[in-house]
Amino acid sequence: MFFGTDVAYRRSAALLQPARLVVVLAVLMALVAGATMAESTRDAVAVVESSIARIDAVVTSGLPSQQIADGLESLFREHIDAVYMARAVLGQPWRKATPEQRHAFTVVFRRYLAEKYSRYFPRFIDVTYKVSRARTTRNESTFEVVTKMYLRHRTPAQVHWHLAATDGAPKIRNMIVEDWNLLVLEKAVMRSLLSQNGGSLTRLIRNLPRRYIQH
Repeated sequence: MFFGTDVAYRRSAALLQPARLVVVLAVLMALVAGATMAESTRDAVAVVESSIARIDAVVTSGLPSQQIADGLESLFREHIDAVYMARAVLGQPWRKATPEQRHAFTVVFRRYLAEKYSRYFPRFIDVTYKVSRARTTRNESTFEVVTKMYLRHRTPAQVHWHLAATDGAPKIRNMIVEDWNLLVLEKAVMRSLLSQNGGSLTRLIRNLPRRYIQH
């Protein structure tokens, strides 16, 4: 018994030698990081699934279009990274904008998205989704969740959701359906609208909320 204990002690001591200790710590850190990444990926999947469920609940509610837009805006406030998206679609004007202009544009852009897509999402009533895969991308804080969208009498379409966890839960930054890319589309739209407003971000901020509300 004492011999066995002595052998175990010598093995433990060997593990605590500096070189081996580094290896052991590295393995432990990798295991912890792997578990954290898996948990974060599950969080990203949960955000996508929650968003899909809430969008479906809102667009099938039978509420007037303005209330549907309100519901979507509430969802977007919680689950999309509006600052990232606003910066991405504006590009250079964002870099030149004041903090006040950036905040104001982010707010009206989020509402614009809610107003616009409250008119498109009802087309996807009775569509079902299934998560195909989820993974981290550039680092442990950025994710891609891929879902299959099943439409009646049509070939299933793949939807790629891009998310990032900047402070807390992952938030959606982009959505790609086949060859349709949300950020690319809205960047082109904002460039056109900015031109129509004489290149003035202040005018765009003032006029953007009217684009869909007035129709």
